[in-house]
Amino acid sequence: MMNKQTIRTSAQSKQAAQALLHHMVETMDENQALPQMVGQLRRYEQQYGLSTVEFYPQFIAGGLGDSSDFLLWASLYETYVELTQPHLIAHAAA
Repeated sequence: MMNKQTIRTSAQSKQAAQALLHHMVETMDENQALPQMVGQLRRYEQQYGLSTVEFYPQFIAGGLGDSSDFLLWASLYETYVELTQPHLIAHAAA
């Protein structure tokens, strides 16, 4: 049985949220981490009526504000991309 992990924040920075997500992923079974991340991304998409692909560029451009949900959503997506598509992160850093 998977443990449900919920993050609630009001004053955490995006970097702190991302560090927390990385820690959670490191402590979880590899087979549990990605499905839980995808599930949370889908919950944000349903809650806000945007796909993550639509949300992320708008958030980065500053068009959506910096609510704690949006900070966590963006951090979750970045972590997901980093884990599933590391070549994109390496290419962007070059």
